[in-house]
Amino acid sequence: EELAEGLHMIDFEQLKIENQTYSEKIEERNEELMKLRKKISTTVQILSHIKEKLSFVSEQRIQAAQMLSAKEDEVKNQRDELANTKRKRDRLRQENHQLKQNSGLVGNEALLRDYEDRYDEIERVSEQLENLKKRHAEITLMCKVLKKKISKV
Repeated sequence: EELAEGLHMIDFEQLKIENQTYSEKIEERNEELMKLRKKISTTVQILSHIKEKLSFVSEQRIQAAQMLSAKEDEVKNQRDELANTKRKRDRLRQENHQLKQNSGLVGNEALLRDYEDRYDEIERVSEQLENLKKRHAEITLMCKVLKKKISKV
């Protein structure tokens, strides 16, 4: 049978089947396209999230690097201060040692106490010596007087 202007029913059916096949393929492609668009949307969201996280982590890294630098400077300053303090301590120890050597008795309590004890002993013995000298002078005088009396008798 002929439909119009040289078209046969078989051709029409054939075209209809081809059309249906192409429509199904288009539908499949549209579904694939929607899946790909959804996947692209999800990937873009993930990429956005990762970019934000990268930015945040980069900022944190910069802050941490600045803090580390500040702490390293602080440690360096404290080490310098410690070295200066140790040098000052050593200088003061040396001065103290020198002063102790130069001070004589003042720096050594045992020697000072011994000196005071010896000084007191010397004063006591000197006083005894003076008393003995007086006693000797008295006895000598008495001996002279007695010798004169004996020689007169």
